[in-house]
Amino acid sequence: MNVALLICLGLLLVASDAAGATTLQREVDTLTTVYRRGGATVKRHPTLFLEADEPRSLALGEGGKGCRTFIALTARARTVSLHAHRGPRPLGSARTGKAGAVTFEDCAHLADGLQLSIGGGRAAVELLEVQHLGGLTDIEVVLPERAVGPVATEGDTAGPMPLAPAKARLARAREAATYDGAKLIMPITTQADPEGERGVLLKLREGCHRLVVISDEKTTRDPVDVDAEVVDAETGNRLQRDASHAPDARLDFCLGQTGRVQLRYVGAGAMAKVVVLDAMWPIPTGIPRRWGPQTTAGMAWAMHRRPSPTVTAAPEKQFIGGPGTTKLPLRMEPGVCYLASFAVARGDASAGRLAVTVGGRTHHDEAAGDQVVGAVSFCADEAEVAQLQLDLRARQGWWVLGLWRYGGVRP
Repeated sequence: MNVALLICLGLLLVASDAAGATTLQREVDTLTTVYRRGGATVKRHPTLFLEADEPRSLALGEGGKGCRTFIALTARARTVSLHAHRGPRPLGSARTGKAGAVTFEDCAHLADGLQLSIGGGRAAVELLEVQHLGGLTDIEVVLPERAVGPVATEGDTAGPMPLAPAKARLARAREAATYDGAKLIMPITTQADPEGERGVLLKLREGCHRLVVISDEKTTRDPVDVDAEVVDAETGNRLQRDASHAPDARLDFCLGQTGRVQLRYVGAGAMAKVVVLDAMWPIPTGIPRRWGPQTTAGMAWAMHRRPSPTVTAAPEKQFIGGPGTTKLPLRMEPGVCYLASFAVARGDASAGRLAVTVGGRTHHDEAAGDQVVGAVSFCADEAEVAQLQLDLRARQGWWVLGLWRYGGVRP
């Protein structure tokens, strides 16, 4: 009896470890693919199996040109620490990551060894060594689930939380959009099919949109977890996707001209009533239209996705460029504030980074995935020259960058 119980427990542990290893391997594969598409060289070290509080040391080989970034990944419920060394001398203090991930960038190629350790029991650790010339997209951008911090194991969960009525969730979504400054809010009523999914063709105005997909939980006994994506009906390009574990889906994106989009949602429940709330923000009047709707939408999204000054006049300067690294010196007026924004005008890109250095400080914005754009605001203070650098990872295509003056001389 005891022997059979031990065998069963062993099989359960093996199955649990295998499932965790599968998830970890998927994440490593995703990082490897994204970074290689961006032009980096990725080396995957052999998997390490570590015990809690028993550090493991690794010797490093010679690095190539540019920077080396080391990424250690383990289960999200674990903590992982990384300490770089040069010979017996440690390079600074140990770095402890959140959500089972930690990184260390070594552009001076000082490190010749690493020490890894974990907390919370035995776990597998994957180590990536990424050789890159430009900036490297943050892990949280490529793997958004790694940005939420440690999560509880399945044994600690207490089931789904009570879900507010669809009417209350719709009211909250409307209130949030109004608070964020939406100029037009329209509800669209649909109904899911027997599989709890549906595709809807929508004609939307030019501007930045927020589509919130809300399912009526009264029509299904299953937990509500709606996933959705929206694509440009003309080009087939995906504009946004929400695959999070949440009862409602939210899709934020911008359109450079009035057009049709295809919205598809799943997980709403069989034949459930579904309301799609469309909130819209106009395109800033200062964004030029001469470069086409793709650039217009990209710059609008760069400014919309984070707090940015509203541009009402045409940019003072405009630049165009291609893939790789481009450096631009900008002559500025001391005491004046500026906004720089870029978007891909032709082709597509896997990642991009915009950085402006002025007065000893660097301001940057970066993006990867479906919408590679960026916007940076900065003030000249006493400096007369700013150094702008744009890194675009793409096989072909080109970008457009605008520079706006939005602030007067400071007192």
